[in-house]
Amino acid sequence: MDYFDTLNWVLVAGAKPVVTASTGMTGADWVKLIGGAILGSGITAGVTTFNTNRQFKYQREKDLLQKKEGQLIALKSVENEIFYNLKRLEFFKEKLEEKELDKVSFKELDLNNNLKNDSWLKHSDTIDSMNDLKKVTDKLHIFYFNLANEINNQIVQLKRTEDLIIQGNKIKTHIEFTTKKQNLSNYITNYYESKKQKKAENLGGG
Repeated sequence: MDYFDTLNWVLVAGAKPVVTASTGMTGADWVKLIGGAILGSGITAGVTTFNTNRQFKYQREKDLLQKKEGQLIALKSVENEIFYNLKRLEFFKEKLEEKELDKVSFKELDLNNNLKNDSWLKHSDTIDSMNDLKKVTDKLHIFYFNLANEINNQIVQLKRTEDLIIQGNKIKTHIEFTTKKQNLSNYITNYYESKKQKKAENLGGG
């Protein structure tokens, strides 16, 4: 008697108080046993599915948070670097105009103009991937390309300095707007506050 014939026999025999010789169990006992096993498997599967879905949800939230944190760090870092460079460029412009010079070679003076592009080199991939910065991405690349020339050549020329100041101010304004629009700081703060509150509630309930 194969499995399905045996199961059919058990279900039919369940209506009669027939006792099997090998186990001493009636058909009704077999039905209860099999029904309990099926119910137990169903509960286990339901719990497993619930835990799996909860884990996926947690992982999605964690991945999104890490992405937002990375974007915030990149935006703030590049924004601060542009602000720093603008201050340096404005200082150079002022001095060039004051001395009525067209350019100054820091290399010849054995000095460094101290312009920086480290943050851009580190975070440019993250900046390039942000949809809200698509309109200004090309301008950022042009700004830092021109800035790299000043850094590598260690020469500050009045017209290029004026152009860099105009470019930098426009980019900085756009980055500030993007940071506020995405509300990245508040998103991250609210996420951690929510986690703290849930943890406190769980501890209180325990």
